Amino acid sequence: MAEDWVKLHRELLKGKWRKVPKATRFVLMMMALEARPKDGWFELPWGTKDPIAELVDMFSDGGRKDRRETREAVLFLTSPEVASVVIVHGTEPPTIQIPQFATWNRTSNSTKRMRAKRERDRAAKKKRAVTPKCDVTGDGHGDAPDKIRGDQITPLGGEPAQLTLEGEEPKPTPKPKREKPVQIAWRVWRRLYGAKHDAQYVQADGDGQAMQRLAKNAVGHAKGRDGDPDEVTEAVLAHWFAAYLADDGFNGYLAAERHPLRSASRDLNKYGLPWSAPPKAATGTNRPELQPKRSTGGAP
Repeated sequence: MAEDWVKLHRELLKGKWRKVPKATRFVLMMMALEARPKDGWFELPWGTKDPIAELVDMFSDGGRKDRRETREAVLFLTSPEVASVVIVHGTEPPTIQIPQFATWNRTSNSTKRMRAKRERDRAAKKKRAVTPKCDVTGDGHGDAPDKIRGDQITPLGGEPAQLTLEGEEPKPTPKPKREKPVQIAWRVWRRLYGAKHDAQYVQADGDGQAMQRLAKNAVGHAKGRDGDPDEVTEAVLAHWFAAYLADDGFNGYLAAERHPLRSASRDLNKYGLPWSAPPKAATGTNRPELQPKRSTGGAP
């Protein structure tokens, strides 16, 4: 608060005051602070008989050395030669005046400007704090209550409106955080696995590395394709996982084991990609070992 301090005038640091003990100058500052509420003077208690002793009691801490220094300071400051502190006798209660107070604590133009600026800022802040910048009812008439949700105001029948104080710039809508490929892979896998087995997938040892490999492989296939890379990556993973969950495996092994994730990458070539048909399986007469050998024209 401004009432809790007084200026240390430069005159106390040079000239005739330089040889005065610092304790004496400090006592003068303490008296000036006491005189600040009444602009340079203060009253002693009623019934004071010895103003010097009363001033020593007021401005000393009680120690023997401090009381001695304070008494010397009071006697020096009230002496006729110095007269920096004047005891006005004949009044009840006795009055103490600081003649130089008005000069040393004169308010400068700079101080006045800063004080006026602080008052303007406080007034503007109070005005901003109560003035919303949006139509809170949605109908433009202000006769219907809003549905308040958190820091948003939702107009009746409309989209959530951002509450902005007058004089403030509206905050930009934050962009949704982009998923990492492995996060996409886990999301797609858990969704399709739950639809297939009607249960939540329980992660096993080694599944983390297996999913990392699958996600990295899907990102590689998505490169160079049209469309958003994340959407293409998700399409590749969804295609692989759907084909894997539909595959019962050799002698029904995958179905019996409820499709462990560690086996998902074994037959990716068989499952193919969303934009290409899977390669034909080598079965029946298409198997290479059952094809007839061509004659080379030599002896059998």
